[in-house]
Amino acid sequence: MPSLLKWIVGICGAVTVTGCGEACPYPQSPAKSRAEWAAELAARGRMETIAAHPITIKRDVHSFELSADADEVARKFHEVMRTPGLKFGMIEVDRPEPERGQPFQLGSRFQGRYVIEDTNPVLQHLSQWQPAKQAFCAVSNKTTSDYGLIVNLELPPEVRPADAPTHPAPGTTFVLEYAYLVGSPIGGSSRFEVAQLADKRSRLTQIFTYQEINASFAAFFANGGLTLHKQVVSSQVAKTAKALGVEILSTDMPKEYLTP
Repeated sequence: MPSLLKWIVGICGAVTVTGCGEACPYPQSPAKSRAEWAAELAARGRMETIAAHPITIKRDVHSFELSADADEVARKFHEVMRTPGLKFGMIEVDRPEPERGQPFQLGSRFQGRYVIEDTNPVLQHLSQWQPAKQAFCAVSNKTTSDYGLIVNLELPPEVRPADAPTHPAPGTTFVLEYAYLVGSPIGGSSRFEVAQLADKRSRLTQIFTYQEINASFAAFFANGGLTLHKQVVSSQVAKTAKALGVEILSTDMPKEYLTP
């Protein structure tokens, strides 16, 4: 325990000269910290992919077929993605306070935070101490987070119109896409498409376009990092299916990467 406490104190000193005063969005963080976090998020530029960069631009694509109509899946997926406190693997989505739990809009920004303290029971216990919680946040802000910007949002109405057809026409497609912002270890985007196949059958496809910012992260991503990303995606889809009370009929995602 003493060594872990020393490690926490060391993190605080290394990340910021003001101790553990890192800007964090936690409800229990000081109002000033939450406001600074939101301002920093708003100021982040987009991380474009660069074809001339030594690291190759890549795509990772996976599909899931569900026993529900595309509009139902898209609507519920959007709801799941914005639910405060919900984790996908060890990723939790943070948003500015006025937007917490609200529908995404074009231009909405968020942070996908890897919850470091959930990796170890001792760290979970330490995170109850606010300075330690802030220290974990500081490390996550600098090294283990993605920052996103909603760039495409073609979704059904939040409430199904009374005059809507019983089922969407085959081929009807809904889209949610976000691009990565400065502070993320990659440039590119994550795009989710939900297409109607037949009555009560749809396909949710994730198209992940990415380019690591440096060789060390490229090595990490090639040796386990991409697996973690796949687990996050499978968790997002699994939670959507569970919320709808339907089955995932099939997927090309390897079963070893599937998470609840």
